[in-house]
Amino acid sequence: MVPLADSTMYEMEQCDEFPRRFRLSLRRVAWNLAEVKAWLENRRSKPIAPARSPDARQRRLCPIKGQYPAQTRA
Repeated sequence: MVPLADSTMYEMEQCDEFPRRFRLSLRRVAWNLAEVKAWLENRRSKPIAPARSPDARQRRLCPIKGQYPAQTRA
C-alpha cells in the first residue's frame, strides 16, 4: 500500500512524518489503516516540487568532454 522501505518508514515515524506502528507480536507490526489512508491522502493533496537536474560540471569521475575546461587534479 505504501511504496517505502521499512527503514524509511521507521525514520519517518521517528520524525512524526508517518503514522506510528504497533506490535502484534514479537516479530509482527501493523499500522492503523485509517491513519495510513489519511497520511496518503495528505501526501497526494500537496504538490510535489520537481527534482533539480544534477550539475554535470561538478562531476569528478566522468566530466563532459569539450563542454567545460579540464580540471587539474592535485
